[in-house]
Amino acid sequence: MKKEIVKIDTIHQCNTFFGKKTLHPLASVIDFSKVNEKRQVLLQFSFYSVWLKEYKCNSFGYGRKFCDYSDGTLLFLSPGVLVDTEKNHGMSCSNGYLLTFHPDLIKETFPEEHMKDYTFFFYQQDEALHLSSREKRIIHTCLERINEEIHHPIDNQSNILITNKIELLLNHCVRFYDRQFITRHKANENLIKKTKQILNHYLTSGQKGSRGMISSSYCAVLLHLSTAYFDDLLKHESGKTIHEYIQLKRIELAKKQLSKTNKTIVQISEELGFSSPLCFSRLFKKLTGYGPNQYRSKY
Repeated sequence: MKKEIVKIDTIHQCNTFFGKKTLHPLASVIDFSKVNEKRQVLLQFSFYSVWLKEYKCNSFGYGRKFCDYSDGTLLFLSPGVLVDTEKNHGMSCSNGYLLTFHPDLIKETFPEEHMKDYTFFFYQQDEALHLSSREKRIIHTCLERINEEIHHPIDNQSNILITNKIELLLNHCVRFYDRQFITRHKANENLIKKTKQILNHYLTSGQKGSRGMISSSYCAVLLHLSTAYFDDLLKHESGKTIHEYIQLKRIELAKKQLSKTNKTIVQISEELGFSSPLCFSRLFKKLTGYGPNQYRSKY
């Protein structure tokens, strides 16, 4: 049976949906333990939302196929994303919280472009953040402080103070995601290995000629990841952006061709998708310290 899609444009509409009184027009914290009616629908918010679900991991399949910790999960949704209240965030679950805040709130304090720094708002829903008990306590404290400010009578400082407290929560989450990438190093190594295979195949199969140079989104689709998660994973594991990583891979392949084949600089440049032999030679010298012909003579 097809689920109903409920579009919610304002914080007040969201509060009404969950049976909560609106205390501030641009932000809200909802405690699911106090929500009586829990409808199973697809929700689409026109604002940002952070979902905290508390559960035991062995009874709930979530995240990147396994859980690092079993104390809770945080999911971050940007405006317009659909969320299934039954499958993902259990309004059927007695414990959990929902933080919502409108773009109009944050733009008064910092540019909305700043939200792009919090890349986890653009992750897939199975790339959620799993929390340790200590991390969950910190999130609880942040939510309590946000909620306290929401309950304060609105004045000229309200929006600034609420935004600052939301920003603190999000900055903690940046740290927690860093920890999650570290604890998943072994699993991530396998994804990096697959990325190398994708790049090798792309650069040596002639696809670049018809499609242009490979992109993050191309790799992410093949790895079943969101582009944002893939970019962050690659940066964490290699210290490189996808552009930097591709350039290193192209030069690595160029080295092999220069030392093991008689192909000309023009041929190698074209095969590896450079716009011209001059561009290839400049990058090669920048990364190796040698021009292509010098490298061939030396190795």
